[in-house]
Amino acid sequence: MMNEAETLKWLFNNGNAIIRYKAATELSDEPEVYDVEVLERDLLAHEEVKYWLGCITGKTDRMSNFHNSPDTCFENCMGKLSQFGIKTGMPALDEKTKVYLENLPGLYEKKASRLMSHFKTAWESRWFKSCVEHLEKFRTENGTYRFPKHYLKERRNSYFVTGGHTGLGENRRKKITLEIESTFWMMKIKKDLKQSGKNTIIK
Repeated sequence: MMNEAETLKWLFNNGNAIIRYKAATELSDEPEVYDVEVLERDLLAHEEVKYWLGCITGKTDRMSNFHNSPDTCFENCMGKLSQFGIKTGMPALDEKTKVYLENLPGLYEKKASRLMSHFKTAWESRWFKSCVEHLEKFRTENGTYRFPKHYLKERRNSYFVTGGHTGLGENRRKKITLEIESTFWMMKIKKDLKQSGKNTIIK
């Protein structure tokens, strides 16, 4: 069975540009060993990233432009881009969101939804511990993870906040995709728990 470092290397070698960027910047304890500038360039060139950047319409005239199911709604496209690792300081995003800063001060600074592992109340809840233990059941003999397909939904024009966009740009037609995305999300949960000091939840 692979250890944590080997699993990270497996993700980096098998994942797409989104997975590689997030693995280097969010999972690795030594991000300086990666050429993040090149990884960021590849990230921004990924078709899914370009699609979601294109979903930012700049429309601010009605509430439905912010909260609704279409991918062009602010909460969906910004949530998805944040999930991909796109953030403030990247010109491709800053230019597209300038209109929101000009018309709705403070809106852009609101963070998108994150995994429950970021919150103290979640770490200490019996429900969360039970969920983590449940996800551990999907660990493979190699040390990767493979969740049931319905755990990682990705549907166009669905609500980000209700879990309709959990994919990370991998080709859903490939068998290894589920394993790659499941492994990334589980490693992300573990990383967040480790940083919070609550890694004892994970056996």
